Amino acid sequence: MNQPNACLCGRVAPAGRWLLPALFALLVAGAGTAYAEVRAEPPGRIPPTDLFPVDGGIADAGSLTFRWAPGSQDTPSRFEVRIDDDGEVELTCDFGFVTDVRATALPWKARLVPGTRQTFAVRAIGPTGPSVWSRPHTFQVIANPPVRIGEDSAADLDDALARARPGDLITLARGIYALAAPLRLPPGINMMGAGPELTALDGRGLDVAVVPGSDSGLFRLRVRGARTGVLARDSSNVRLRNLLVSDSSQGIRVEANASALLINLTIAGNEIGLQALGLVRLRNSLVTDNELGVIAEARPLVRSSYNQIAGNRTADWQTAAPHETDVSLEPRFLADSPAPWLPAAMAPGTDRGDPADDHHLEP
Repeated sequence: MNQPNACLCGRVAPAGRWLLPALFALLVAGAGTAYAEVRAEPPGRIPPTDLFPVDGGIADAGSLTFRWAPGSQDTPSRFEVRIDDDGEVELTCDFGFVTDVRATALPWKARLVPGTRQTFAVRAIGPTGPSVWSRPHTFQVIANPPVRIGEDSAADLDDALARARPGDLITLARGIYALAAPLRLPPGINMMGAGPELTALDGRGLDVAVVPGSDSGLFRLRVRGARTGVLARDSSNVRLRNLLVSDSSQGIRVEANASALLINLTIAGNEIGLQALGLVRLRNSLVTDNELGVIAEARPLVRSSYNQIAGNRTADWQTAAPHETDVSLEPRFLADSPAPWLPAAMAPGTDRGDPADDHHLEP
């Protein structure tokens, strides 16, 4: 179990804060191991890296786990984590913990105050002394908005996902939901927001934001910030509708063992908009402002119709090809929009969707 360490500096800083001089005695509570002094960093030792939450990111006050990569350590190490709200952690801090050996995560049990900015840093502690500190990361603490399953309230996203059964609808409110781990939508479960300009799943610092299961659906929200926004893997008949997928290395990736139906999407601001290794049916969607628009492992894998694929910097299509109903007109967006990539009135591509679709289901 990770335990708070005890500071044996000989005096206590005001308001319960730690005073941490360059030479101190550090006792790992519960572990019984004392470190008598801070020694010089061994040559070649690299401090922990890839900290989460990411610098400049956000975290939910009610669901937070600090994570890091160990760096380069010569022997198995514990890790010291310090957290503070004044932007500095080496001299004083509000919280300090030492993990078990080899642990690279610290689930956070105390509730941080929403609206505050917190800074944390991590260093390794081995038999030869500590490494230097990692680069500090500062993040904004928020309170995730409410979540419902049908007519019932859920404690949070994790509670909703654990309780939902096939056929259930999880409803998200207006606001930003900070993800502490990939959101794995169980098979047969649907999740719906208030609109892609109103509800966002923020996956900054994660490899993947959302992993939908077979026959699941994701509707009316924005997915942003993870390395991959939506990953369909080992899942068939994934349904994505009225989404904005942005700010990722890969917006949407459909693996070879998966299939997905994509309707009324805006895929923008990614390095790769859509990558299809499995079957994708893409309709009534806008793919723009990515480095690469639509990439397929083989041409038949993307069945495209009534889409606007244009304005991607390197290429709009790679291996995949447009259908005769697709348009390549450059989009035009609202200048002072409260949300990005909202098409302007009568912009190119307006009313060019599938006439058979119900217009009430458009974004």
